[in-house]
Amino acid sequence: STPEVFKDTRLLKPSDDGASDACLDDSLEVLGTKALHEDVSRRAHHHGYDSIGVIVKIKGVDDETPALVGLPSDTKYSEEVVRQYEGCSVVCVHIGSITPRNFKLVDYFLEEKTCEEVLARKQHLYLPGAFWFIMRLMESPRVDMRAGGAERGRRDRLVVLSEFGEEMSGGLRIDLAGKLDSWARDRDPKRLVRVVPGDVGLVVDPVRETMLCSCCEQYYPWSTELKCESSGDSEQIFYVCPSCRTVLSQDDRTTIFRRKQTPLMRMTRP
Repeated sequence: STPEVFKDTRLLKPSDDGASDACLDDSLEVLGTKALHEDVSRRAHHHGYDSIGVIVKIKGVDDETPALVGLPSDTKYSEEVVRQYEGCSVVCVHIGSITPRNFKLVDYFLEEKTCEEVLARKQHLYLPGAFWFIMRLMESPRVDMRAGGAERGRRDRLVVLSEFGEEMSGGLRIDLAGKLDSWARDRDPKRLVRVVPGDVGLVVDPVRETMLCSCCEQYYPWSTELKCESSGDSEQIFYVCPSCRTVLSQDDRTTIFRRKQTPLMRMTRP
């Protein structure tokens, strides 16, 4: 019934004082954040609202400091947008595609062209915006206040690349995330930022800061090098710990992946 569905609906919008928080229960809270993605409804009705992102606060059982998961949603790049997620342990970054339509790859080497096409006129991050987003997060490391300051209490952060276009098939999602992860590792050997591709097989515990191995179903710290492997025509991504890569053969892992694939993804193409 409609009244039952909408009786607990709450309006979220970006707010500096957190007044638009929605407390879902004692352990979960949602805060609206600013996103720069102009919608058709805004242009048509001139009501001034844009798309929004959200930060989900998850309270740990014995931890007074909540885990923060940032979901920026569709947005073009902005320093103001990135600053909202500096305290998050997990940030899900929508890349959209490598470049905007009709964007020349050579213009990646011309800062004014990149800024014009990606920052000013487009509605998504694309590769340049995602790269800048990750770089800014690396420059503002998370601090564990209980540990006594930035030097002793710096904590790592997981960046999940998501919303890939169809043109990014053929292993490009895994390869792109791997390249960005390697770049982050080379830039900061302390590994304060990990980058992984997002898919339905990704399971993360933001409170304990761990990821689930798709094979043994054990959780490992983000610093563990879980290898991303794709399976099936849909190229669903799975995450494999070093132990399972050693103990299980490729056939063994493929069998596990097939069993775990969603029903739609198990369907073969005609």
